[in-house]
Amino acid sequence: MSRVDNFIDQTTKLCAPKQVKKLLGTPAEHQELVEALLSTGTFTQLNQNLWPNSYACRTSPDDVARKDESVYFCTKSKDECGPTANWHDSALMKEKITKAFSGCMAGRTAYVIPFSMGPVWNFLILFLIFD
Repeated sequence: MSRVDNFIDQTTKLCAPKQVKKLLGTPAEHQELVEALLSTGTFTQLNQNLWPNSYACRTSPDDVARKDESVYFCTKSKDECGPTANWHDSALMKEKITKAFSGCMAGRTAYVIPFSMGPVWNFLILFLIFD
């Protein structure tokens, strides 16, 4: 089993979604995601005469990523963090996150999307929640 498959397997066991969909980027998958995002109100379709296949996407104002006090740099030592960042011990944070994520996707669909921000061996797996 590859490291990626192992990560997906471990995350699926922890988060317990009702199903996991691994996306490859096909047009059918794109259409499915657009329809799901439109149905939940996450996407708003723009004027298709002016901007074909274009949508506005807004996140919730309660999204914790917007709150600096909820963002932590987790390292073994506070010295590795920097003077203005919120620091937390990485081992202790892993315990907290594991508890918080346990069963967090129950009843939902997890979408696994490969995303590259550089060389193809460097990628991030995203779990998106629609239902």
